[in-house]
Amino acid sequence: MPEDPAALHVVGVTATGRLMHTIRTPGAWTPFLDVFGPSGADQPQLEGYVTEVAAGRAINKLGIADPSTPVFPEALVVVVQTSTQPNPLLFYRYDTGHWLSMGTAPYIVGARRVAAACGNSYPSPLSGPAFPPTARLHLAWTGPAGQILATSAPVTGPAVTGPVVDIEYSTGASRGAFRVPALAAFDSLGPSTQSRLAGVTADGRMYQSIVTSTGWADILTDVETAGPGDAGEIVDVALAIANVPGRLDYYGAVSGDGRAWLAVHDPVTQGWTSWHNLEEADFVLTGNGVVVRGRDVAEFGTFERLALATTTEGLHVLGVTSNGQLWHQLQAGLSTQPRPGQEFRDVETVGVGADAGQFTAVAAA
Repeated sequence: MPEDPAALHVVGVTATGRLMHTIRTPGAWTPFLDVFGPSGADQPQLEGYVTEVAAGRAINKLGIADPSTPVFPEALVVVVQTSTQPNPLLFYRYDTGHWLSMGTAPYIVGARRVAAACGNSYPSPLSGPAFPPTARLHLAWTGPAGQILATSAPVTGPAVTGPVVDIEYSTGASRGAFRVPALAAFDSLGPSTQSRLAGVTADGRMYQSIVTSTGWADILTDVETAGPGDAGEIVDVALAIANVPGRLDYYGAVSGDGRAWLAVHDPVTQGWTSWHNLEEADFVLTGNGVVVRGRDVAEFGTFERLALATTTEGLHVLGVTSNGQLWHQLQAGLSTQPRPGQEFRDVETVGVGADAGQFTAVAAA
């Protein structure tokens, strides 16, 4: 069975170091699964506790299984950092519900944060049949000295890495010390896969680049200067890409005052939207037979972390607040404009209907 393009995978780290997984399909959430519990990953007793998580999903969008070409596996790929392991751990979660340990990422050591995305590449008229459909796992991380690094590996063999690229060094442009990376892959033609990379520096600036599985990287440019404007000091960043005709790039940010923001970039027109406050929600007041509809900035807490992902339903936003709540918002449809008036819903109480504890990190795919 293939991955469901309407399903959203959410993996979150709790304050007690557990890794919880749930799936949202239109109108329903699955129960939380403790990934390292008895019914979770095929992994020996985990020592220590989980500190960080990243995720990507490989989906075969060709819709066919050609016996003459190796079709990549469809799976959720989860990258986990723990308190005792120097290297991140790699896991697959197949559509059957089976979790499989893929070992460690030996090329990532001492990372502060890791980002992940799965990129698809298909034959083009120029490349010909010599390049079969492939999927690669793209990874980006911040090193101990604040450098932002990236690489890719075959989805079928994530321990076999391609070139590890220091983005600033390779492009000859220093942007300062990075503390948060984000990745989102997009469909491409030819032998290499590509992803959008974003990073936040210690002084709260967000920069972006394009990286390929062959080790090429574009120069880092300032996101806010490019289009959406100034959101103030940025402390967290998230990316998602809708692989619709023309492609849409979604940028999420958490500002230093705990607000969550969204901007959309159209790579065809090079147009940007301004930052949209994701806490702006519609409200309805009723009384004495009168219905008043309006829009206001609601209070959902102080955001610290953000994750974005697209499905056939639209753009999903996941956020973690300082009190450990995990929020979800659906921007229905895929549009060049943010959809105002959407409201965050508590994943535990409104979605899953179970208390998993306080969350400290989240990833979605």
